[in-house]
Formats: sequence, C-alpha cells, structure tokens
Amino acid sequence: MAVNKIMYKGKRIKLIWEKVPDCLGIFDPNINTLHIDPKLTPTTMAKIIFHELWHIICYFNQTNINLIGEEKTALLSEQYAVILKNNPKLKRLLDKCLKPKKKKNT
Repeated sequence: MAVNKIMYKGKRIKLIWEKVPDCLGIFDPNINTLHIDPKLTPTTMAKIIFHELWHIICYFNQTNINLIGEEKTALLSEQYAVILKNNPKLKRLLDKCLKPKKKKNT
C-alpha cells in the first residue's frame, strides 16, 4: 500500500499494512501506530480506516472514546464510507476541496 503514515496535529502515525489477531484495524496511541489488514475488501477497508481515524481524532483531542462506546464509534464513523460510496459527486467534490494547491511560479 502506498500510504505509510498519517499526519494529524503535528503527530506522525505510522501506518502498518498487516493483520493483527482479532482485529481488522487498530490504533496504538502508545507508539503512534495504526495497523490495517491489507486483505480487506475496498468498502470494508474504507470503513475501518474511518473508524480508526475516529480513534485518532478522539485520542489527540483528549476525548474519552469509552464514553461514546466502541459500538457507537463503529456504527457512526463507518458511515462516512457508506455516504461517499453512494454519493460519487460528493466524493469528487471533497477530493477537489482537499486537493493540494499548485504552487505558483514567481
């Protein structure tokens, strides 16, 4: 997989594409690593990435995810993948919005 890191709030999270026993993906805040099973279907992979990004967001914003609960986290965070898959125009708009600006030659 081409992506090997995620940057968030000045922190580097190492992305490791390997299966962890009993997990499809897992964020370890102690060593800033995110493991994702590389053999997931594309839709499941997108859902797992959104789910794990939610864990990263909560951790670095000091939000106790235990108050939300793992089941609600999974249910809600994975809906981004569902929305984007079912709304290709929205996905293209977001891709366009997030595309890095080209530097002007001066």
